[in-house]
Amino acid sequence: MAKITISYRREDSGAIVGRIFDRLVAHYGTDTVFRDIDNIPFGIDYRKYINEALSSTDILLAIIGPDWAGKTPDGRSRIAEPTDLVRIEVEAALRKDIPVVPVLVAKATMPNPNELPEALQDFAYRHAIKVDAFEDFDDHLRRLMRSLDRLLQSAGERPPRIKVQKGAEQDKAVGDITALGGKQDDPHEGARAGRKAAEEYEATPKTENEERRERPSAQSNPQAQQAREWYEKAAAEATQMP
Repeated sequence: MAKITISYRREDSGAIVGRIFDRLVAHYGTDTVFRDIDNIPFGIDYRKYINEALSSTDILLAIIGPDWAGKTPDGRSRIAEPTDLVRIEVEAALRKDIPVVPVLVAKATMPNPNELPEALQDFAYRHAIKVDAFEDFDDHLRRLMRSLDRLLQSAGERPPRIKVQKGAEQDKAVGDITALGGKQDDPHEGARAGRKAAEEYEATPKTENEERRERPSAQSNPQAQQAREWYEKAAAEATQMP
């Protein structure tokens, strides 16, 4: 089972993290996406608790807002403190060689290496993705999820099956997305392509113990790849329908 963990500082990015979390859960499922691993029981060494929580994590999303480094009451940087929970989370992921994806929100930028403690300086060189809270939010989230899918696949994890509404609503979602996005002149053709891709998904084994079916690559069958992309977009949209 794939696991995506979200690391963030509440006072820095708590509001948008809720939206990101909800969208990822709609796409991957409640058993895949986790946050708030710093809800640590009393009396427990939180370093060991976080380390164990990350042991089963495939990807860590580090949400970075304008005040991600944090400030102590005397003006020092919280990220430089050995006891800072955000530092412990990111540092543990880097030490375990877990893919760490920086997600920039609220017009934040990546920290410079000299602004970070030595154990975190490699984090400054991670390629980041921007997520805008306003009109580009949906596009940015779809781009983020495509990147996460590729990371999970390269790690040998199959992205979780997507639960979507069936029938006419699904076809309509595919047609709307392909038409609005300019991907296809005929939205009905987009719907048919999406339905075909949906049938491919439904035909795949449902358990990890069963033999997994290879799907055509983009190089060998570009039309099938494009149809799957349309379907994935429609699936994400369909989960948001009332």
